[in-house]
Amino acid sequence: MSATETYYLERALRALELLAMQPLSAPQIAAALQIHPRTARRLLTRLHAEQYLDHGDDHRRLYWPTLRLVALAGQIVDHARLAQAESAADQGVDCDWPATKGGEMASQGAQAATNERIVRLLQEVKAELADAKQREQQIARDLTRPLDRK
Repeated sequence: MSATETYYLERALRALELLAMQPLSAPQIAAALQIHPRTARRLLTRLHAEQYLDHGDDHRRLYWPTLRLVALAGQIVDHARLAQAESAADQGVDCDWPATKGGEMASQGAQAATNERIVRLLQEVKAELADAKQREQQIARDLTRPLDRK
């Protein structure tokens, strides 16, 4: 990996860390990473294209992480050695790393399917929340109409 690629990767990860805390715009990311705003915009556009980020359509264009990162985080937790050791200890089993690693490899397909279901479920919840918000806004408009007519 070249030095440029390493630097780009470092910036991308730092941007994701910042966005995990709160939605930010390209200029805000640029200031935090001490890079040019155009560079920040290119970085955010690429992460959006890869579905790691989503953004608003208003004039500020704030970016925030997507559920794809939730699935990635789930994989990290599932495969962390510490988590495996704790699980083995809870079950009263000695932790044999090579055997655990082999079992890990065999279960990756099932884990990927589980993560896809989690992401799908979270997307459904997000859609339901958006629908509820629209209904709430419609009710608020309906309630204010009689007041506007007076």
